Amino acid sequence: MKKRIFEITTAMFVALVLLIFHVPVKAAEFTADWINMLGGETNNGKTYVKDDMICIEVLKGPELGIIVTDQKKRSSIVMLPDQKIYMEVPKNLSILEPDNDLITGAEKKSIGTEMLNGRSCDKYQYVKTGTDTVIVTQWIAKDLQYPVKIVYHGEGGNTAEVKNIQEGPVDAAMFQVRPGYTKKEVGKVGKLTKEKTGKKDEKTSAGNLRLNNIVFCSTRPTGYMAYSEQPAATYKTGNTVWVYMNLKGLSYHANPDGTNEVWLKLHLSVKEPNGNVLLDQELCNEHKNYRKEYNLDEMFFRINLNTVREMAEGRYVVELDLKDNLAGKQASESSAFILKK
Repeated sequence: MKKRIFEITTAMFVALVLLIFHVPVKAAEFTADWINMLGGETNNGKTYVKDDMICIEVLKGPELGIIVTDQKKRSSIVMLPDQKIYMEVPKNLSILEPDNDLITGAEKKSIGTEMLNGRSCDKYQYVKTGTDTVIVTQWIAKDLQYPVKIVYHGEGGNTAEVKNIQEGPVDAAMFQVRPGYTKKEVGKVGKLTKEKTGKKDEKTSAGNLRLNNIVFCSTRPTGYMAYSEQPAATYKTGNTVWVYMNLKGLSYHANPDGTNEVWLKLHLSVKEPNGNVLLDQELCNEHKNYRKEYNLDEMFFRINLNTVREMAEGRYVVELDLKDNLAGKQASESSAFILKK
C-alpha cells in the first residue's frame, strides 16, 4: 500500500537549501540536462549556464523548483512553480560543488582523469583527514572547467550530473524571475509534498490523533522509518537540521468512489535559546481525497530547518501543532536540538 509523505522545507534565513557553487575558472555558456538522484528517486530538468549565472530548472516530478544564482554576487533566487512564489536568498546555491561545512577537515585529492558523457574530466575526491573515508567525488570537465557530476557518499549517495551539454548562447531571461510569480519573504514558505510507493496494506486508522517518534536526523530521511539519527541532536551552525516524525490516528471520510477524504494542518514554531520565537508559521494545510492504496497508518512528516552560521549557540525548541479538521481534534508535541559553532 502506498505511503504518504509530507515533506516540508522551512527556513531560518534560507528558504530552499542547496549547496554553495564555485566560480568557474573561465566563462562558460551552455544548456544541459540536469539529473539529481537521491534515495532511489530521480529528478530531471534543465540547467543553463552563462558566465557567472546558472539556472537549475525542474518542472516535472516530485520535486519542483527553479534556482537562479549569480555566482559573482553570491546571491540567488528560489522559485517554487507549484505555488508561484519566489524568494531572494543571499547565498550562492547549487549542488555540483560541495558546501564548505561538509569538506572542512577534508583533503581534496586528484585521482586522475575519466571520460564522462564524451568529455575528458579531472576527477577529485574529498577524503576526511587521517582516514580513508571519502566524503565527495567530483568530476570537472577539462574543456569547460566546470563541474559536471558530483556524488555525496555520506548522504545516501546523493548524485547530481549534467548531460547532453550544448554549448552556445543562452537567453538572459532564463536568469530572471518568471512572469506571474509573487515575492515571498524568506522563512514564510509553505509546503512541498511528495508521494512514495510502499507495500500494499489494507489497514486504515482513525481516532487517537498524535505526532510521535520525533527524530532529529543527520541526513534527509528517505522513507517511512528510514532515517539516520543525529548524535545528541547537535548540529553545527550553518548545517541543515532534518526532522522526522510519524503521524498517527488521522481520521478520514470514506467517499462513494472509494477514495478517503483527509484534512490536516501542521503549524511549526522554533524558539531561540533566549526564548524568542525565530519561526512561527503554518507548514501544511492538506485537504485531499486519497485513493485506497495510500496507507494512512504510515504517514510521516520530514522537515528541514536551514540554519546559518550567524545563529547563536544553544538549545532550540521545536513546537509542532497538528490539527485534524475532519474530526476537530488537535495534537501538540515539542522537542529540541542544539547548535554549536
